[in-house]
Amino acid sequence: MDTRLAPPKTIWNIEDDNVDLRRTISKALNISPITAQILINRGIDNIEMADRFINPSLEHFHDPFLIKDMDKAVKRILSAVDKGEKIYIYGDYDADGITATSLLILFFRDIGTEVSFYIPDRIKEGYGLHEAAIREIAQKGGQLIITVDCGISAVNEVLIAKDLGVDIVITDHHKIEDILPEAVAILHPAMEDSSYPFQTLAGVGVAFKLIKSLRSSMHRNGTEKEDLPNLKKYLDIVSIGTISDIVPLVDENHIIAKYGLIELSNTCRPGLKAIKDAARISDHNTTAHDIGYVIAPRINAAGRIGNASKAVTLLTTENIEEANILAAELEVENRKRQRMQQEIYKEAVKMIGDIDLNSQRAIVLASPNWHPGIIGIVASKIANQFLRPTVIFNLDGDTAKGSARSIYSFHLYNAISQCKDILLAFGGHEYAAGITIKTENMEKFRKVFNEIVAEELTKEAMVKHIDIDMEVSLSDIDNKLANELEMIAPFGSSNPSPLLCARRVRFAAPPTYMGKDRNHVRVHLEGGDNIIEAIAFNAVNTFKEIMSEDEEFDIAFTPEINRYMNSSRLQLNLKDIHSSNH
Repeated sequence: MDTRLAPPKTIWNIEDDNVDLRRTISKALNISPITAQILINRGIDNIEMADRFINPSLEHFHDPFLIKDMDKAVKRILSAVDKGEKIYIYGDYDADGITATSLLILFFRDIGTEVSFYIPDRIKEGYGLHEAAIREIAQKGGQLIITVDCGISAVNEVLIAKDLGVDIVITDHHKIEDILPEAVAILHPAMEDSSYPFQTLAGVGVAFKLIKSLRSSMHRNGTEKEDLPNLKKYLDIVSIGTISDIVPLVDENHIIAKYGLIELSNTCRPGLKAIKDAARISDHNTTAHDIGYVIAPRINAAGRIGNASKAVTLLTTENIEEANILAAELEVENRKRQRMQQEIYKEAVKMIGDIDLNSQRAIVLASPNWHPGIIGIVASKIANQFLRPTVIFNLDGDTAKGSARSIYSFHLYNAISQCKDILLAFGGHEYAAGITIKTENMEKFRKVFNEIVAEELTKEAMVKHIDIDMEVSLSDIDNKLANELEMIAPFGSSNPSPLLCARRVRFAAPPTYMGKDRNHVRVHLEGGDNIIEAIAFNAVNTFKEIMSEDEEFDIAFTPEINRYMNSSRLQLNLKDIHSSNH
């Protein structure tokens, strides 16, 4: 990878060209070499993979019975259905867990089986299976619990359930621990001795594989296909959990997202229609951005500052009036979440003003006034703004619960693991983690964590990075290319929006400033023999600064088709710009 310094505080990481493979894929699929290179950058290294990616089909889903224990799970669940046993779905309070819970409720309802569900309270109970909840379910007559998006580490809780006569089927996608629960079945695509070919499904994706297996088994057992639900109609729900959980949008996740957005654009579900109406999303052409920044935050708001069960009821109700009421309530809760988030952010930034960032490579902040359901969002924003690993704690008496977020190329989980002697509990991955600590150990954690970060974090990592797919000329950019790039969508983790760069372009005309605060910039750029319109959002200060420096500029951009009303035109979405002489 070619790494070049762009303006101060920005590093462009330009992917290495693979000229021979690019030419092969381009010729075989009749696509631009630029599109072919972008596919290669996504790890697609042969013609068949490339064809499947730009032309995904529902037939490309892997056999769900390749997931270890799937046959055991299906046998136990169908036995419960046949005997009329009381089944509980036990989920998580984020959008992945909420959609997975809703998916199973809808499927069981469609095959004529009513099930109950339980989602723990984020604040009072926290993540995962809990003994008190299991005892409550057993007391209410529950005989089978199916977990979604949780359960892989619930060793003691599963033993308690067995003692109470409750069987548990686990579906999860989180980190697999050395000791596994003694459940009836554990469905996890990344089990060590599993033959399943795709390991990074979201929790709702694993639940979807379960209902595919249940449906096919019911058909083999004699149920006519026309009497079974069409699984395609559930992909609207599955796509929301998949996209919101930021799993890699490749392989099966790419198929789920692609077809799920089509279903979501035309959904008939009262709850989803109510959310879209309340958020003023168009009935048609719902996008991954709509899920990530509009729909999922409203679903998550229920679990962050309210009751996640409300979101499950919204997604599963068949009553339009109830849906509208619940969607309106989530809208209010989301606005409340936004206000609280902004207040926490302002207080956090004020605290950072008292920190010597030259001597401290990490940011660790704490307050008893910060809502534990929101600190993770703020930690992410702070980490991105100040380019440092960030941990934000809610102080609750003798205990502090924190959310940690990382930055480019710094493994957060490994760093926190080195602090385990002073932690009560922790979990997470490379870029995000949760921490529980005694309040009295806060200063010790801050000191130790900063020492670890200072030792392992390079100065280069504390600079904003932009990953560039390919260096091109503006002459290479046209409508055909922009339309081809739309075939790679939807974009997300491991399949980001294509980002290209071009050198020594010039302004064909002075920029114009737009928007309520005139903070967005529209400009026509000239390079080679091509002139293309470009837009840069929230970039007025950048443009005014660079225009005084030079007449030629390097730009990083995404080619797009701007569709408005009945017209469409090629446009560049500028992500970075600087003088060519830097």
